[in-house]
Amino acid sequence: MRVILALDILDGVVVHAVRGEREKYRPIHEYSVVVGTSEPEEVVKAMKPREVYVADLNRLMRTGDNTAKIKRLRTLSKVLLDFGVESLDDVERAAAISDVVILGTETASRRLVEGAVRNATKKGWRLSVSMDMIRGRVLSQDESLRDPLALVEMLNDYTLESLIVLELRSIGTKAGVSATLPLLSEIVARSEHDVIFGGGVRSCEDLETLGRMGVKGVIVATAVHDGSIPLSVLQH
Repeated sequence: MRVILALDILDGVVVHAVRGEREKYRPIHEYSVVVGTSEPEEVVKAMKPREVYVADLNRLMRTGDNTAKIKRLRTLSKVLLDFGVESLDDVERAAAISDVVILGTETASRRLVEGAVRNATKKGWRLSVSMDMIRGRVLSQDESLRDPLALVEMLNDYTLESLIVLELRSIGTKAGVSATLPLLSEIVARSEHDVIFGGGVRSCEDLETLGRMGVKGVIVATAVHDGSIPLSVLQH
């Protein structure tokens, strides 16, 4: 199973993300027992993950971007980037500084997903779609994307690196995965793409549970920073 380190970057530093409440995020070094810095490049050098899921929170909040720092991260690890894309130009910019561009439903429309997939081969883009969920419903301004199982069926027609399922209200809480399992199991059964999950993962036991279900990757941060999941899981 792929275990991917989440890096939420706000105003140039990695922050501890909790429940999607961005105004409350604090620098990660105030929480972590494994790093004493919140500088993105130094965090990755210390933790040595094979892959990082980077959320540029400034882009998502429309208060700037962290392009220069993300570009440097790519020299240290494989970068999956949520850049808050809203247009094909945004996808182009994100692809220039990452290995995989994430089309998050919070900002991307169905039209954008379709257009990005059509252009991916000639542009050399590698794409994943992130189903940004709140209590089992997809967070999107596009009404056609809000039903999770209908969205999975739609995405089966597209060439994607993976389908990411993020339960935003569980991020940073270590709430465990039990409440998510029924819907997630149905998503895995219906999806023709590898499914990656993030939100509330608290232990290696959770990783094993998700693996048995058929989940191919897990995005983690809090449980690694507090020592519940060993760093070695990110590195091998």
